[in-house]
Amino acid sequence: MMRRSLHILASIAALAIVAPVGEAAAQTIELKVSLFAAPTNPLNVEFKRFADDIAAKSNGRLKLNLYHASQMGPPPRQFDLIRTGVADMGYVLHGLTPGRFPLTELVELPGVSPSGFASGMALREMLDEYLAKEHAGTKVLGFMVTPPVPVFTTKVAIHTVNDFKGLRIRHPGPVISATLQAFGATPMAVPPGDVNESLAKGVIDGAAMGYSGATSFKLGDVVKYVTDPNIGGATFAAIMNEGAYNRLPADLKRLIDSYSSIEANRTGWAAVLDPGEAQHKEILLKESVEVIPLTDAARAEFAAADAKVQEATLDGLEKKGLPARAYFKKLTAALKKYGG
Repeated sequence: MMRRSLHILASIAALAIVAPVGEAAAQTIELKVSLFAAPTNPLNVEFKRFADDIAAKSNGRLKLNLYHASQMGPPPRQFDLIRTGVADMGYVLHGLTPGRFPLTELVELPGVSPSGFASGMALREMLDEYLAKEHAGTKVLGFMVTPPVPVFTTKVAIHTVNDFKGLRIRHPGPVISATLQAFGATPMAVPPGDVNESLAKGVIDGAAMGYSGATSFKLGDVVKYVTDPNIGGATFAAIMNEGAYNRLPADLKRLIDSYSSIEANRTGWAAVLDPGEAQHKEILLKESVEVIPLTDAARAEFAAADAKVQEATLDGLEKKGLPARAYFKKLTAALKKYGG
């Protein structure tokens, strides 16, 4: 009798050990999302929508906790925060880590991008063949690209290429840095959060930055002019730590996958920054920032300068052993496809 009771107790204990495994699959999984801009930034707003959708479609089993305004680390560290698992998810501004994403950043060449949407879609098409290696250790959910970033200045209004000469201009990455240098400016690597103060103190004369970034970091308080010569857009990627993705149950992996397909990029990530930039442009222009229009002659001058920058950049990457020209040919075809 005693032996039978012990056997029953052992069986119950075994079931108690096994049962939580099934229960664990139904427990809430919480992921940390690192976002370096303000909550009102279009990228942060999109991640909030994404988090709400994920929570609803998983019946609360997958929760994304959003940490805004660089709470988990400064902008240049975002990729490594996510790659190493300090954060589980977030977005990265490619240009903040020079040399790390050379092919991804080619869409930032001057005169290349017709819109943020076209650039985001073109990059997503290039992901599997070319860009996954540059994002090793992460799962890319999608690409977000600003429309060609304008140049904000404090004292000098830019009407022509020649007006760039001698100006110290903040850049968002190495490609736009090379463009500014080719135009005669001195490119300055200033983190987004420091741009306002650097402009106010005269450390820099201007900044190449999207309108949403300009409003997030309150550039309207210090700049007087804005010009858009299509010097290129700033590229971002929504990414997830590879290990965090692999640890998810199969059904939650499929849920994440549904937000990382080319079609999801079309209706989600790639579609974020064009309307977002337009909204933030309206906000900024209410703050007495003067828009400087370009004449046809000035645009032709910029186009000639753009072609030289494109050729020099591709030549430099080819010399480093990268398939820059083959990639760029496919990229420009995709840009044409999505840019209409």
